[in-house]
Amino acid sequence: MKRMTTAPAVAASSPHHGRGRRGSSLVEFTLVFGLLLLVAFGAIEYSYAFYVKNTLQAAARETARAGIVPDATKATAEDAGKKVLTAAFGAGKVSQFEFAWKNNKHPGNTNSGDYIEVTVRAPNWNSIGLRPLGSIPLFAAAAPSPTKRFEAVATMRRE
Repeated sequence: MKRMTTAPAVAASSPHHGRGRRGSSLVEFTLVFGLLLLVAFGAIEYSYAFYVKNTLQAAARETARAGIVPDATKATAEDAGKKVLTAAFGAGKVSQFEFAWKNNKHPGNTNSGDYIEVTVRAPNWNSIGLRPLGSIPLFAAAAPSPTKRFEAVATMRRE
């Protein structure tokens, strides 16, 4: 009966061990790091976009709420919305936001029972947004457009 023998194992200290893998970990790291960077920056930018949208909605709602009371004026209603925007973006940015009243019906020229509708528009995304994706040329296509404008609308009935 013949006995089977196995080939001797190559020692780990062999000069040929791992030669085909040299540098591959650097390539793998580069590929994975690029994808992680894309996901992280995308999460930051889109989270901030949702924050801006929700803040605009809150400002529109507060503007409309302040405008439905009997003694409200256009200025007092818009001031209520500007307070929300100031808390979120700072006093220096508030002048860049626009308040628009549908059919020019605002608290100063409507009666009890009339509906008022206010739209709050943000300036271009480039002015208020975080643009980590847009700052990297490779990922710029995935970022919101720098000219994107967010807006929010609120409608309420005057008391």
